[in-house]
Amino acid sequence: MPPGADFSLAIGGELRPMCCPGCRAVAGLIAANGLESFYQQRTAYNQRPEQDEAPARDRYLVYDDPELAATFTTTDAHGAASARLLLGGMTCAACTWLIEQTLARLAGIHSARVNLQQSRLDISFDPGQIALSEIFSRVDALGYRVRPFQASHQRQQMQDEYRSQLRRLAVAGLGMMQVGMFAIALHAGDIQGIESQYQGLLRWVSLIVASFVVLFSSRPFFTTAWRHLRQGTLVMDLPVALAIGLAWLASVWATISGTGQVYFDSVVMFTFFLLLGRFLEQRVRQRNALSWFDAESTLPDAVATRRDGQWVTLPRSQLQAGDVVLVKAGATVPVDARLCVGTSAVREDTFNGEHLPRSVSVGDTIYAGTVNLEAAIEARVLGSYRDSRLAALQRSVEQAQGEKPRLAKLADRIASW
Repeated sequence: MPPGADFSLAIGGELRPMCCPGCRAVAGLIAANGLESFYQQRTAYNQRPEQDEAPARDRYLVYDDPELAATFTTTDAHGAASARLLLGGMTCAACTWLIEQTLARLAGIHSARVNLQQSRLDISFDPGQIALSEIFSRVDALGYRVRPFQASHQRQQMQDEYRSQLRRLAVAGLGMMQVGMFAIALHAGDIQGIESQYQGLLRWVSLIVASFVVLFSSRPFFTTAWRHLRQGTLVMDLPVALAIGLAWLASVWATISGTGQVYFDSVVMFTFFLLLGRFLEQRVRQRNALSWFDAESTLPDAVATRRDGQWVTLPRSQLQAGDVVLVKAGATVPVDARLCVGTSAVREDTFNGEHLPRSVSVGDTIYAGTVNLEAAIEARVLGSYRDSRLAALQRSVEQAQGEKPRLAKLADRIASW
């Protein structure tokens, strides 16, 4: 402001000093509309909302409640508890190793197995030695999101991660194409000659575009590398982050000083192809994981059941062994059952991959997930869905995915050295 400038304004018969014309105009507008009563009643400035600095464990104390914990934990005859948790933010096998090794060092932890494909943590622990809130907070301290496992949450998390990776990949791809065009002009200028002002312009524009790619698209490499460094472990993202960061810094210095070569095109291209590989890998993992969701989602939620000589519609979860259910033509068998009325053919490609249907008659067993093709049939329920062959197959696949081969365990031991 010019020295000696006075922007005072008369408010309520009193001359009030103002710092600039903008504040003077706002104060005049407030006074002109009769809104100055708020300031007459105010005795102090409003306090600023401070960021929540509560320890991470305090946010998870709710999971120590026995009723809530019972919804996602089980306890065996020896008092050992097992819980299944949903993890977020994992990018590679090194993340699973870090989580498993960190939890294994805690007192009271019997076992901890991370399934990267399902983003799932299966943990067995002694509730008398360690609380659930402590387990949650330890995983949170590593930089990963954690919550009780639910299939609906898992599907939503997969969709969120897919959109996030797609955005990073799109930014890296657009940046690679744009910086690549500038790099062609710079390389051609090195051969044919280019005026320094145009060379500087192309370098500065490349710096701006490449910086967006490094700060946004390359962020997962830096966060993963830093996360493992804090725990004293090395991971493949560390050399990746170093390569991207050092090449970008060297190019920034060359652009500012006007000497040396720039490598912005290499930085963005390297980032794009690494993200593309991870994106395709994750899509394959998610597709395999969602295939089991799709298999279970084809089962009917409501089933026609005969009770007291009448047909009533009941939720599938309420079916009990001995109930008689009606399976119409084209419908999916809800649970394992034994045919008691009618003949038909069922498609069982869910289990054996065979496209030809199997003929069934009274006394034959039909399985949950198979499709009744020809005629309506009645069948006697053998058990709940948890006891079905489809559920057993799903559990076997999940167990196989969660267990590591001996070679992978040997690699983990070597990496820990």
